[in-house]
Amino acid sequence: MPLKRDYFKCLSVVKNTKKNGEPYLFVKLQNKKGIICGYIWEKIDLYKERIKANGFYAIKFQEDIYNDSKVLNIKNINSIKGSRYEKYGYSNDLLLISDKIINDYFYNEISSFILKRNNSLMDILLAFIKKNKKIILSSGYMEHKHLCLEYFRLIENTLNTDVNSNLYIYFILIDRIDLDLNSLTIKVKDYSRTLSEALLLYSNDNKGFIKKYKSIVDLINDNLNNYTNLKKQTNGADA
Repeated sequence: MPLKRDYFKCLSVVKNTKKNGEPYLFVKLQNKKGIICGYIWEKIDLYKERIKANGFYAIKFQEDIYNDSKVLNIKNINSIKGSRYEKYGYSNDLLLISDKIINDYFYNEISSFILKRNNSLMDILLAFIKKNKKIILSSGYMEHKHLCLEYFRLIENTLNTDVNSNLYIYFILIDRIDLDLNSLTIKVKDYSRTLSEALLLYSNDNKGFIKKYKSIVDLINDNLNNYTNLKKQTNGADA
Protein backbone atom coordinates (compact mmCIF):
# COMPACT_ATOMS: atom_id res chain seq x y z
CA MET A 1 0.00 0.00 0.00
CA PRO A 2 1.52 3.36 -1.03
CA LEU A 3 2.19 5.88 1.74
CA LYS A 4 0.24 9.12 1.98
CA ARG A 5 1.77 12.48 2.96
CA ASP A 6 0.30 15.48 4.75
CA TYR A 7 1.14 18.30 7.17
CA PHE A 8 0.05 18.37 10.81
CA LYS A 9 0.39 20.19 14.09
CA CYS A 10 1.11 17.80 16.97
CA LEU A 11 -1.29 18.35 19.87
CA SER A 12 0.22 15.69 22.14
CA VAL A 13 2.57 12.72 22.14
CA VAL A 14 2.61 9.93 24.72
CA LYS A 15 4.79 6.84 25.04
CA ASN A 16 2.74 3.74 25.88
CA THR A 17 3.33 0.00 26.06
CA LYS A 18 1.55 -2.79 24.20
CA LYS A 19 0.28 -5.86 26.05
CA ASN A 20 3.39 -7.76 24.95
CA GLY A 21 5.60 -5.12 26.57
CA GLU A 22 6.73 -3.41 23.37
CA PRO A 23 6.64 0.42 23.38
CA TYR A 24 4.78 2.64 20.94
CA LEU A 25 3.97 6.34 20.57
CA PHE A 26 0.41 7.69 20.54
CA VAL A 27 0.07 11.12 18.97
CA LYS A 28 -2.87 13.45 18.46
CA LEU A 29 -2.63 15.60 15.34
CA GLN A 30 -4.57 18.38 13.68
CA ASN A 31 -4.76 20.22 10.38
CA LYS A 32 -7.55 22.01 8.55
CA LYS A 33 -9.23 18.65 7.84
CA GLY A 34 -9.72 17.98 11.56
CA ILE A 35 -8.17 16.14 14.49
CA ILE A 36 -6.90 12.56 14.16
CA CYS A 37 -4.94 10.05 16.23
CA GLY A 38 -1.73 8.43 15.05
CA TYR A 39 0.49 5.56 16.16
CA ILE A 40 4.23 5.03 15.77
CA TRP A 41 5.24 1.39 16.13
CA GLU A 42 8.88 1.52 14.98
CA LYS A 43 12.00 3.58 15.80
CA ILE A 44 10.32 4.73 19.02
CA ASP A 45 13.40 6.34 20.61
CA LEU A 46 14.19 8.29 17.43
CA TYR A 47 10.71 9.71 17.03
CA LYS A 48 10.17 10.33 20.74
CA GLU A 49 12.95 12.91 20.49
CA ARG A 50 11.85 14.24 17.12
CA ILE A 51 8.15 14.95 17.70
CA LYS A 52 6.97 17.45 20.34
CA ALA A 53 3.62 18.93 21.29
CA ASN A 54 2.82 22.13 19.33
CA GLY A 55 5.40 21.28 16.66
CA PHE A 56 4.60 21.33 12.92
CA TYR A 57 5.45 18.23 10.90
CA ALA A 58 5.45 16.66 7.46
CA ILE A 59 4.26 13.08 7.98
CA LYS A 60 4.22 9.94 5.84
CA PHE A 61 1.59 7.41 6.89
CA GLN A 62 -0.82 4.64 6.10
CA GLU A 63 -4.48 4.97 7.02
CA ASP A 64 -5.66 2.18 9.32
CA ILE A 65 -8.81 1.42 11.32
CA TYR A 66 -8.40 1.03 15.09
CA ASN A 67 -11.31 0.74 17.56
CA ASP A 68 -13.71 1.53 14.68
CA SER A 69 -11.98 4.86 13.98
CA LYS A 70 -9.61 5.99 11.25
CA VAL A 71 -6.05 6.44 12.53
CA LEU A 72 -2.64 7.09 11.03
CA ASN A 73 0.04 4.41 11.04
CA ILE A 74 2.99 6.81 10.96
CA LYS A 75 6.09 5.79 9.05
CA ASN A 76 8.14 8.99 8.96
CA ILE A 77 8.08 12.46 10.54
CA ASN A 78 10.09 15.54 9.70
CA SER A 79 9.88 18.91 11.39
CA ILE A 80 8.73 21.82 9.21
CA LYS A 81 11.35 24.53 9.48
CA GLY A 82 11.78 27.67 7.40
CA SER A 83 10.62 27.46 3.79
CA ARG A 84 11.82 23.88 3.22
CA TYR A 85 8.38 22.48 2.38
CA GLU A 86 6.87 25.48 0.61
CA LYS A 87 7.94 24.10 -2.77
CA TYR A 88 5.84 21.02 -1.98
CA GLY A 89 2.72 23.11 -1.29
CA TYR A 90 3.02 23.71 2.46
CA SER A 91 1.62 26.85 4.08
CA ASN A 92 0.60 27.66 7.65
CA ASP A 93 -3.02 27.88 6.51
CA LEU A 94 -3.03 24.09 6.06
CA LEU A 95 -2.79 23.69 9.84
CA LEU A 96 -5.52 26.14 10.83
CA ILE A 97 -8.65 24.59 12.30
CA SER A 98 -11.96 26.16 13.24
CA ASP A 99 -13.43 26.11 16.75
CA LYS A 100 -16.46 24.32 15.28
CA ILE A 101 -14.35 21.41 14.04
CA ILE A 102 -12.56 21.17 17.39
CA ASN A 103 -15.83 21.24 19.35
CA ASP A 104 -17.45 18.68 17.05
CA TYR A 105 -14.44 16.39 17.43
CA PHE A 106 -14.54 16.41 21.23
CA TYR A 107 -18.35 16.10 21.27
CA ASN A 108 -18.08 12.99 19.10
CA GLU A 109 -15.30 11.58 21.30
CA ILE A 110 -17.44 12.13 24.39
CA SER A 111 -20.46 10.51 22.72
CA SER A 112 -18.32 7.50 21.80
CA PHE A 113 -17.04 7.28 25.39
CA ILE A 114 -20.61 7.16 26.71
CA LEU A 115 -21.84 4.72 24.05
CA LYS A 116 -19.10 2.20 24.87
CA ARG A 117 -20.32 2.07 28.49
CA ASN A 118 -23.34 0.14 27.26
CA ASN A 119 -25.81 0.53 30.12
CA SER A 120 -29.24 2.10 30.54
CA LEU A 121 -28.04 5.16 32.48
CA MET A 122 -25.47 5.91 29.80
CA ASP A 123 -28.16 5.54 27.11
CA ILE A 124 -30.22 8.16 28.96
CA LEU A 125 -27.20 10.47 29.24
CA LEU A 126 -26.35 10.10 25.55
CA ALA A 127 -29.91 10.99 24.54
CA PHE A 128 -29.76 14.00 26.86
CA ILE A 129 -26.52 15.41 25.43
CA LYS A 130 -27.82 14.89 21.89
CA LYS A 131 -30.98 16.82 22.78
CA ASN A 132 -28.88 19.62 24.28
CA LYS A 133 -26.03 19.48 21.78
CA LYS A 134 -26.21 23.15 20.81
CA ILE A 135 -25.98 24.36 24.42
CA ILE A 136 -23.21 21.90 25.25
CA LEU A 137 -21.13 22.82 22.20
CA SER A 138 -21.43 26.54 22.99
CA SER A 139 -20.20 26.08 26.58
CA GLY A 140 -16.49 26.30 25.75
CA TYR A 141 -15.74 23.24 27.91
CA MET A 142 -15.72 20.43 25.36
CA GLU A 143 -11.99 19.73 25.37
CA HIS A 144 -11.80 19.99 29.16
CA LYS A 145 -14.68 17.55 29.61
CA HIS A 146 -13.09 15.07 27.24
CA LEU A 147 -9.77 15.25 29.09
CA CYS A 148 -11.54 14.92 32.43
CA LEU A 149 -13.34 11.78 31.25
CA GLU A 150 -10.05 10.32 30.02
CA TYR A 151 -8.44 11.05 33.39
CA PHE A 152 -11.38 9.48 35.21
CA ARG A 153 -11.12 6.37 33.05
CA LEU A 154 -7.45 6.10 34.01
CA ILE A 155 -8.35 6.33 37.72
CA GLU A 156 -11.19 3.86 37.28
CA ASN A 157 -8.91 1.29 35.64
CA THR A 158 -6.08 1.78 38.13
CA LEU A 159 -7.69 1.92 41.56
CA ASN A 160 -8.64 -1.33 43.23
CA THR A 161 -11.83 0.07 44.67
CA ASP A 162 -15.48 0.31 43.74
CA VAL A 163 -16.50 3.69 42.38
CA ASN A 164 -19.90 4.84 41.14
CA SER A 165 -18.79 5.58 37.59
CA ASN A 166 -22.19 6.82 36.49
CA LEU A 167 -22.12 9.58 39.10
CA TYR A 168 -18.73 10.82 37.98
CA ILE A 169 -19.52 10.72 34.26
CA TYR A 170 -22.88 12.50 34.64
CA PHE A 171 -21.46 15.38 36.66
CA ILE A 172 -18.30 15.76 34.59
CA LEU A 173 -20.56 16.38 31.61
CA ILE A 174 -23.23 18.64 33.14
CA ASP A 175 -20.91 20.71 35.34
CA ARG A 176 -20.76 24.45 34.49
CA ILE A 177 -23.35 24.17 31.71
CA ASP A 178 -26.76 25.83 32.07
CA LEU A 179 -29.00 22.83 31.43
CA ASP A 180 -32.56 21.99 32.47
CA LEU A 181 -32.02 18.76 34.43
CA ASN A 182 -35.66 18.06 35.37
CA SER A 183 -36.40 15.61 32.56
CA LEU A 184 -33.02 13.92 33.04
CA THR A 185 -33.63 13.48 36.78
CA ILE A 186 -37.07 11.94 36.17
CA LYS A 187 -35.76 9.43 33.64
CA VAL A 188 -32.80 8.48 35.82
CA LYS A 189 -35.03 7.81 38.86
CA ASP A 190 -36.28 4.50 37.44
CA TYR A 191 -32.71 3.17 37.24
CA SER A 192 -30.74 4.77 40.08
CA ARG A 193 -32.12 6.44 43.17
CA THR A 194 -28.61 7.55 44.16
CA LEU A 195 -28.00 9.36 40.88
CA SER A 196 -31.48 10.87 40.84
CA GLU A 197 -31.04 12.28 44.35
CA ALA A 198 -27.58 13.60 43.42
CA LEU A 199 -29.05 15.44 40.41
CA LEU A 200 -31.74 16.98 42.62
CA LEU A 201 -29.13 18.05 45.16
CA TYR A 202 -26.96 19.54 42.39
CA SER A 203 -29.93 21.55 41.08
CA ASN A 204 -31.31 22.74 44.42
CA ASP A 205 -28.46 22.86 46.95
CA ASN A 206 -25.06 23.55 45.41
CA LYS A 207 -23.25 23.76 48.74
CA GLY A 208 -24.86 20.54 49.89
CA PHE A 209 -23.77 18.83 46.67
CA ILE A 210 -20.18 20.04 47.06
CA LYS A 211 -20.06 18.74 50.62
CA LYS A 212 -21.52 15.32 49.83
CA TYR A 213 -19.68 14.74 46.56
CA LYS A 214 -16.38 16.45 47.28
CA SER A 215 -14.34 13.81 45.41
CA ILE A 216 -16.27 14.47 42.18
CA VAL A 217 -16.05 18.24 42.58
CA ASP A 218 -12.30 18.07 43.32
CA LEU A 219 -11.63 15.87 40.29
CA ILE A 220 -13.46 18.28 37.98
CA ASN A 221 -11.89 21.42 39.50
CA ASP A 222 -8.35 19.99 39.52
CA ASN A 223 -8.63 18.95 35.89
CA LEU A 224 -10.06 22.32 34.89
CA ASN A 225 -7.20 24.14 36.65
CA ASN A 226 -4.60 21.90 34.99
CA TYR A 227 -6.28 22.36 31.60
CA THR A 228 -6.42 26.16 32.02
CA ASN A 229 -2.76 26.35 33.04
CA LEU A 230 -1.73 24.15 30.12
CA LYS A 231 -3.65 26.37 27.70
CA LYS A 232 -1.95 29.47 29.08
CA GLN A 233 1.47 27.86 28.66
CA THR A 234 0.62 26.72 25.14
CA ASN A 235 -0.68 30.14 24.12
CA GLY A 236 2.43 31.72 25.60
CA ALA A 237 4.65 29.38 23.63
CA ASP A 238 2.75 30.13 20.41
CA ALA A 239 2.96 33.90 20.91
